[in-house]
Amino acid sequence: MIILEAGDCLDETMATCRTLRSVSEAHIAVLTANCDRATRLAGLKAGADEVFAEPLRTGEIACRVRTILNHRRPSASGTGPCPDPGTGRQFGSLTIDVHRRLVFVSGEQVHLTRVQFDILVALSHRPDGITTRQELLNAVWGPEWRGNPGVIDVHIGHLRRRLGDDPADPRLVVNVRGVGYRLPGSR
Repeated sequence: MIILEAGDCLDETMATCRTLRSVSEAHIAVLTANCDRATRLAGLKAGADEVFAEPLRTGEIACRVRTILNHRRPSASGTGPCPDPGTGRQFGSLTIDVHRRLVFVSGEQVHLTRVQFDILVALSHRPDGITTRQELLNAVWGPEWRGNPGVIDVHIGHLRRRLGDDPADPRLVVNVRGVGYRLPGSR
């Protein structure tokens, strides 16, 4: 887990966040005194998994860090063959091997962050069914998480890019306007 403190130069912090995200799948949190929506969205767009705004109550950061670390599972490393259909969940050209934390699109492995993978697994529990934004937030950060629910939309955008899903006409992670998201039915 990496915690960045956004000091006087927010642009430098966001550049650091983008650099870290390009080389690491570690959980990145940004701590900022500026709690406006634009700053939070800038942090998320730069690759942060979450943005903490000051002032924080006593122990809040420690509690959030413990929650993140408790939910953290080791990510898959290296490349491997596409799993057998019997070991993975299949959604069109998308295959999710939950046990090995691997994702494939058309047989090619796609490397995801922990948050992106957890979102995908939560969606896979309801093939062709809708998973609400709140259900996704609960699955990834837990029901105690208090933050901007729009964070899920930012992470979905990052997930779609990693999967090669066209945001104008998504086929893998489909938006259900005003409700949430779904994956196409399993086969």
